[in-house]
Amino acid sequence: MKKINVLKYIFIIFVVVLIVYSVFFIKKQEKEVNEVQEEETIVEEQETIIKTLRLAAVNIDTLNPILSNNQNIQDISKLIYEPMLTITEDFQIENCLAKEWISLSDTVYVVVLKEGVKWQNGGEVTANDVKYTIEKIQEIGWNSIYYSNVQNIVNAEVLSTYTIKITIDRQIPFFEYYLTFPIMSVEYYNNEEEIIDDTNAPGTGKYFVNNITSTEIELRINQNWWGLSEKDLSLETILIKLYSSMGEVYNAFKMGSLDLITTQSLNYEEYIGTMGYNIVEYIGREHDYLALNCDSNLLKNSEVRLAINYAIDKSNIIATAYENKYYIADFPLSNSNYLYKIEKVSSTFNTNKSREVLEENGWEFKYGGWIKTENYNTIRT
Repeated sequence: MKKINVLKYIFIIFVVVLIVYSVFFIKKQEKEVNEVQEEETIVEEQETIIKTLRLAAVNIDTLNPILSNNQNIQDISKLIYEPMLTITEDFQIENCLAKEWISLSDTVYVVVLKEGVKWQNGGEVTANDVKYTIEKIQEIGWNSIYYSNVQNIVNAEVLSTYTIKITIDRQIPFFEYYLTFPIMSVEYYNNEEEIIDDTNAPGTGKYFVNNITSTEIELRINQNWWGLSEKDLSLETILIKLYSSMGEVYNAFKMGSLDLITTQSLNYEEYIGTMGYNIVEYIGREHDYLALNCDSNLLKNSEVRLAINYAIDKSNIIATAYENKYYIADFPLSNSNYLYKIEKVSSTFNTNKSREVLEENGWEFKYGGWIKTENYNTIRT
């Protein structure tokens, strides 16, 4: 009996060891398979890194940013030419060519440029370039889309190689937001009476014009760009295909000749369909709104305006009048603006809440309308 028990125990131990080894072997195989899959995924990701991006431009006039009035070109030229200050996605001011800036008074600003920033032809950016650009845009006048940025500047004085003092004719709140116009090279134009309308003017940006034909513009990465880092090296070339109409752009996109297009048309699906591409929406700054006369004896009451807000079915208006292609806004600033920190009132249609707001503030519904008695005066809706 004892021998049988010993053999039984030995057999059990053998089975347990076999099971443990099997589990260990399976886990090891799974780990090796997962590592191989991860390596294959990394290789695949490395192989799909985009080196060239194909964009479109319609009816270009010139790549010179202070002469062009084409919005397509303005978006592209920002890759080539840079301003002293730029605006972030949440609408804050950020240094670009400027190292720092300061407001000495309501009408005097001083900007210090970064040292060592090079033009794409090798020259160094100085305060003389800023002065030259301001004066040239003022000469061009309203034919430049940047004229409004500089029209109130009465003097641009070079204080040193990298420092310029800008004086304006009156106080302008947040004038630093006007210092976002592209800077051009005074050395390249050599103080000519008229700025040359060409495409070879050097910039300071991440890309430069490498080649131009009648059908496309090739931009190449500027290896000497002051802001270049290793992570910025993936996109080496931008090909800008030239078209005469948006219809041609839509067709080229459907045929796979373009990687990305931008449009403000709400009916783009009619031209390119609904399948085979990804959409990124950017909420615009234009908005429709209901303006109320706050001097009115009735509308000067904030609770009345709030009640009106609750009583308007905004979602229904967007669905019926705007085909669900707009968004409800509680404030004229973009939701991404850093100043947009107020508590949302409400975008919800709620007549009960509208009634509640009025009743809490002493209004009564009588004779088919709302009535409030205040200082022996009766206000009626």
